Amino acid sequence: MHLPLWIVGLALLAWGWEIGQLALAVPLALLAAAPQWTGYRFALGRNEFHRALDVCWVLAFGGLLLIYSLEDVGNVLRSAARWLPVMAVPAVLAQGWSESGRIPLSAVLPWPSWRRRPEPDGPPFDAGSLVVILSLVSASTAGAERPWFFAVIVGVLGVFLWSRRARGHRAWAAAMVLVLAAAGGWMVARGLAVTQQWIEDGLMAWTTRWYREGAPYRVSPTAIGRTGRVGGSSRIIFQVRIDGGRAVPALWRTATYTEWRHGEWFATGTGFEKVDGLEDEWILDPAPGRAGALQVEWVRHSTRGLMPLPHGTRVLRELIAESVEMTPMGTVRADTRAGVVGFRAEYARTAAVELEPREGDREEVPAAELPLIAELAEELGLSGRPAAEVLNELRRHFADHFRYTTDLVDSPADDPRAGTALGRFLVGHRTGHCEYFATAGVLLLRAAGIPARYATGFLLDPAERAGGVITVREVQAHAWVRVWMGDAWHDFDPTPAVDFLEEPSGSSGWQRRWHELRFALQRWWWLGEKAWLRQAHWLTLPLLAMLLWRFRRLRAARLRAEVGPGSGPRPAWPGLDSEWLPIDAVLTDRGLARRPDERPGVWRDRLAGAGWGPEEVGRAWTASGLHDRLRFDPRGLAENERETLRVVSSDLGRALGLARGGDGVRRGG
Repeated sequence: MHLPLWIVGLALLAWGWEIGQLALAVPLALLAAAPQWTGYRFALGRNEFHRALDVCWVLAFGGLLLIYSLEDVGNVLRSAARWLPVMAVPAVLAQGWSESGRIPLSAVLPWPSWRRRPEPDGPPFDAGSLVVILSLVSASTAGAERPWFFAVIVGVLGVFLWSRRARGHRAWAAAMVLVLAAAGGWMVARGLAVTQQWIEDGLMAWTTRWYREGAPYRVSPTAIGRTGRVGGSSRIIFQVRIDGGRAVPALWRTATYTEWRHGEWFATGTGFEKVDGLEDEWILDPAPGRAGALQVEWVRHSTRGLMPLPHGTRVLRELIAESVEMTPMGTVRADTRAGVVGFRAEYARTAAVELEPREGDREEVPAAELPLIAELAEELGLSGRPAAEVLNELRRHFADHFRYTTDLVDSPADDPRAGTALGRFLVGHRTGHCEYFATAGVLLLRAAGIPARYATGFLLDPAERAGGVITVREVQAHAWVRVWMGDAWHDFDPTPAVDFLEEPSGSSGWQRRWHELRFALQRWWWLGEKAWLRQAHWLTLPLLAMLLWRFRRLRAARLRAEVGPGSGPRPAWPGLDSEWLPIDAVLTDRGLARRPDERPGVWRDRLAGAGWGPEEVGRAWTASGLHDRLRFDPRGLAENERETLRVVSSDLGRALGLARGGDGVRRGG
């Protein structure tokens, strides 16, 4: 016995209502249920059923591939589950509109060997029951946490089971069984929800330990719910060097997160992708236009490789790195061996480096926080207002009714809605640090329908400009909100205006001076300011001894290789015939060759300081870059580029006096 088609239509309507696709669900439901009230039928044979089921498989695999190409890997299965009924609709339409009203089992699987077999004995395949089940499963991906979802499920399943009841029994007995089944199902569902929460908590605690150590861009633990003093030390994270009195962005972001769970923020479905770079220039956003540029010197390990950057950063210049990577959330990571990294950040008012809002950025509020957040958003009148007005209202609300402090409390609240640490902050003690304000701001904006994310980084003190340098310390770590407004992401800081740069009570002046001395030593070591060290000629003695020993071992190994078996022609390594090599040998002899950790600007300044003119410096820079590409670029050099290398190296060789054994750069005229 097949399921009545009007129940299939009802299930499709419930699915469309739950996922917000009634415009699609209504025509599908009408098409699925219409054969029950019309006499039209089609003479569909075995081959036609095969084609109809083939369409189902094409929709299933094609839709999965399409979703995989559009969504993050972590969201593929969830997004695909939302469209399960659509993938099965061709089957139910073929069954409902056919004269036979049944789908042969041979049509279910698309394998030729299966379809060549004789039709097996047994009940026919019922596509209607499959669509009902898929509709309920799909609806649960969007509405399982809504209070009316269970009632919808009970209604559809109740009608489904009522149509299948044995006709010989009394109706009131069947109704009583359905009521008892619904009550038992509700209790089982609640028990499963508690069990699921317990399992998720355990898994989250287990995986977070790995995330914290290996992938800081994925998770940001907070101090929400803790008590006592919080804050960082006076350890220096980075310095910003400025010219004159130009304005400097106050918020410098290291990472962005999207999902709030169990006291921590997570960046879901993100991974790093390499940024295009040329020499020491890395382009995050190729759009033209710049609002400013700042020179930064950053202690890499202090942020685990995540770069602190101002809003709107488009290009990183003078950054010596093996690679630069960026996530779809705009988190940037540099792979470099240096402990202190210097670079120039060029920024604009906005930059297209972040993924546009996803559904979770607009709606996702944890079930434990949702009732209170929704009520507060309604009390503040946030829904339906322009984003700028909502931001002003939140800023005013937090400034008038809350107090910033790093001495955290988590005292019980009289308000029964305060069931979580964040709830006790919002309607209870109303005191906390930036993580409280930023988390509450993100969730309230989402409740108002405005996309928002959670950002972490550092808050600069623009008033601290000693010697044209702004020093940023660990104590200045900060959290704020990223809000989607005017087709772009912007920074919004809901934390009341107070002294964020307050250090822990145990801090002292000597600790600040120690951290300043430590940073100065790191900067001196990694950024090339070691002139006196280069004058310590006595250090060459142990180095010379080590080289002689090494040459002795290499010579012995070479002799063994020449007389041993398997000796043959050596590989022709790229670049051995480069015209730059004689130039590089002369520069090495004169102490002017570029060192591996030397920034391009520093090398060019050294050449100019040695008496080189702008023309010779430019030739050296061009030839050096082409030589590096000849050695390391798998594509090598084009013919015109190789000719440029020959000409420039030849001109530079004549300027250096190689042809006549000269001593310096030969000047024209």
